[in-house]
Amino acid sequence: MFGPEHDLAMLKKWDWDKVYEDPSWEAEVLALHYFHNTLMCVTDQNGWTIDGCSFSPRGLNTLLVVKAIHDGIPLVAYCTEKFPTGCVRTFCRMYLEGRVKWHQDKFRSI
Repeated sequence: MFGPEHDLAMLKKWDWDKVYEDPSWEAEVLALHYFHNTLMCVTDQNGWTIDGCSFSPRGLNTLLVVKAIHDGIPLVAYCTEKFPTGCVRTFCRMYLEGRVKWHQDKFRSI
């Protein structure tokens, strides 16, 4: 009852033709893959370790908080968009462009 076959069967019931009509779906899927399978696995690269993230609702929007450690200093970065996938897409774009604004995380210490 549970497993990849069951999950795929459930997901295939989705109206994928409608999804393909939206030009942003491919960018969102690639951003999700990059975020979860690359960025969230950064450990000790050039002094950086990305060690967590969280999503939370903010009214009609979503807030993404990404946690990292750089040279032993705990940092956080924020991104707000309407949907969680938009947060991930925007964060990935900013990360790849070197525009993420990191702030010292005053709520945790190493």
